[in-house]
Amino acid sequence: MAVCLICSCSTDLVILGDKGANGINRAAEKRGGALRAYKGQHVHSECRRNSTQINKYLNELNENAAAFYPNDTPVLRSAHTFSFRT
Repeated sequence: MAVCLICSCSTDLVILGDKGANGINRAAEKRGGALRAYKGQHVHSECRRNSTQINKYLNELNENAAAFYPNDTPVLRSAHTFSFRT
């Protein structure tokens, strides 16, 4: 029985073509992963879509980095009030 290349589940699978396999391989290279896909392998269409969205992955990395390195400086210029009295 065929299982999904990405999540190892065996329900509602589609067969990869050349274009789909190349997209998964490019995304894996950019992420630094060791996942290799070939024509004829089985995947879920949702797993393939989620694994090839590089911008979504990069946004998650940025959010995780922002949570790890909090910025203590005030963002607004109005953080300090100005006294008009002289």
